[in-house]
Amino acid sequence: MADLKDPHRNTNGINGHLSNDHTTPPPSSPNAWSTPGSAAFDFRSDTVTTPTASMLAATQNCTLLDDVFREDPTTLSLESHIASLTGKDAALFVISGTLGNQLSVRTHLGGPPHSILADARSHVIAWEAGGIATLSGAMPIPVTPSNNHHLTLTDIRTHAILDTDNHFAPTRLLSLENTLGGTILPLSDCRSIATWARKQDPPIKLHLDGARLWEACDDVF
Repeated sequence: MADLKDPHRNTNGINGHLSNDHTTPPPSSPNAWSTPGSAAFDFRSDTVTTPTASMLAATQNCTLLDDVFREDPTTLSLESHIASLTGKDAALFVISGTLGNQLSVRTHLGGPPHSILADARSHVIAWEAGGIATLSGAMPIPVTPSNNHHLTLTDIRTHAILDTDNHFAPTRLLSLENTLGGTILPLSDCRSIATWARKQDPPIKLHLDGARLWEACDDVF
């Protein structure tokens, strides 16, 4: 591993890899199509990975028909496959994680007053331009995990607003994220939270930002 404090190091490597050669730059600018990198196990974000050769081949060979009229076999096949994997009735392909989160949140909610509880570090709270407020009219409840790692049922029960008094914005949605900041939300905690939420009156709905769910559940899928 390169010494990041080395003043002589050169960062003109392929796909961001460090190079100790600070005299000769690469002959040309490499790109993902000629030098695909690894797409495995970088939990920080789905945007920091580079595609593998098989991913690039799939992109080259996909169909490009009209999805508005539901005529594109690649899109329909992907949606059907994901719905089957996750045990859902249907799936919808969207072009960004932010769009997926905001569509899901808005679909889960009715009308104000309502609140959404989520990890204070979560993308839906910190990285989506206040979308849950502007698009869903909901009050965010950012919670810092008491274990400094992931939200637990204790955190949820401590901070969720269950009072239906008109002065409050009752919690109608719990937004979880897996992975988050490189950490995995254990399945046991996720199940405990879900079981508790469904027992409330009315039941509290759940959303999962699962942009990196494949890494978190690699042994399952």
